[in-house]
Amino acid sequence: MTSQVAPHPTALLHLHLEGLAQDIGHSQVAMLCSFLQAYFPQGDYNFSQLSFNLGTPESMDAYDKAASDLANTLSAYSRVVLFLTTHSDEDRGDLFTGYINKKPVAYKVLPFLQLLLKPLSKIINGADIIFYVCGSVVTNPQSCNGVKEVAQQSMLLFDAQHLQLASTVPYLQSLLDNTIIQGFPISSAAKVALNDWYAGPKYVIQIQAQIPAALCAIHNFICIHNADEVSDEDANEDPVDISEDLQGAGESDTIADSEVGTTDTAALQATHTLHDQIAEEMWEDYQERIHMRDFKSGSDEYSSDDMSL
Repeated sequence: MTSQVAPHPTALLHLHLEGLAQDIGHSQVAMLCSFLQAYFPQGDYNFSQLSFNLGTPESMDAYDKAASDLANTLSAYSRVVLFLTTHSDEDRGDLFTGYINKKPVAYKVLPFLQLLLKPLSKIINGADIIFYVCGSVVTNPQSCNGVKEVAQQSMLLFDAQHLQLASTVPYLQSLLDNTIIQGFPISSAAKVALNDWYAGPKYVIQIQAQIPAALCAIHNFICIHNADEVSDEDANEDPVDISEDLQGAGESDTIADSEVGTTDTAALQATHTLHDQIAEEMWEDYQERIHMRDFKSGSDEYSSDDMSL
């Protein structure tokens, strides 16, 4: 039996309110995009971003044209995941749609989504939509019903009053991994993703606190003894001072520069060989997981035990 990684051409589309700060949605979606991209070695993957401003007829026409052109491009992809990032009105549950005279304006959810998604009709049918908005859209009955009315596939919203987007990344990473990469149904994958989200750190805080200092020490070691492995950007940086983090360590725990020579070619080759061996073992383990998934594919629904493979 053979298996294939992410067989369906997939497109990620980030729709965001024009003028949003870089740390509102952009960086989180970019992280998820980078995570998925590695699973598409043949290039059947697309990531696009499109800003919107539906506040004036002129800006609305510009968006309609850009969205229609993008929909034509993405219609070749059998799977589309759409992220929608904008602000929401905490009291009414309305979504901010654009600007009039440079002032932000908010509309009711249903007419806003109809305007926003209409030029994307070629790809919306069957697409999964993830709302990067605060929880008032969920807690306000009229707004929540507006979302349900336009739903054609699956729509994911968070009910946190002040949503911290960074906290959603581990959950969405697990969700996208189990649905797009491993092929599980979203109903089961959502439950597993929640378990992963609530699992918390797997190491006690005392161990976690040592990780930054350890990474800095590795960075400094590479800069000093194997500069060829450092990127041009990192090469211009000064070594990180971790003396305060290492206070209390005995002399026997430290390594003087004179005790370590420049890494030779043989050592480098051994390291690269070990790296390749680990990567190959991880790939074989992943293939086995896919094999087990295919073996159980007689059912459309999987239990949490199935998902833990």
